[in-house]
Amino acid sequence: MNESQRNILKQLEQSPLTGEELVEHTGYSPNGIRGRISELRKLGYDIQYEERTEIKKIKVKKYVLKSKKTDEFLTYLKKRALFGKVIDVSVVAKQIGMTVEEIQSIIGKLFLNPNYSVIQLSNVQVKIQRLS
Repeated sequence: MNESQRNILKQLEQSPLTGEELVEHTGYSPNGIRGRISELRKLGYDIQYEERTEIKKIKVKKYVLKSKKTDEFLTYLKKRALFGKVIDVSVVAKQIGMTVEEIQSIIGKLFLNPNYSVIQLSNVQVKIQRLS
């Protein structure tokens, strides 16, 4: 994850923000914000663009960070030194309180991430290597 992605994620972890608020808080262009959010979604972050009701019942569209599941999964692998080892998806899902489908979705996104190498060994076993 690069610095601009981390900066946007940090802002969204604090509260939902409009595109304009993200521009104001980060100094990035609107196109830069949209691009980094797209990349974060590919990394497994569930960032939604939702209509929210603000003060005086004004409706505003904001980016909302719904979940940090990819980060939780990668932290789990790191803490247990599982990078480069065979991982049973169903066992990991049970241990970290996610569904098998959620883990499979995260792993699917890691296939597209140039920082990871993912080898599928069977329907339930994978090997994930961190490249950077």
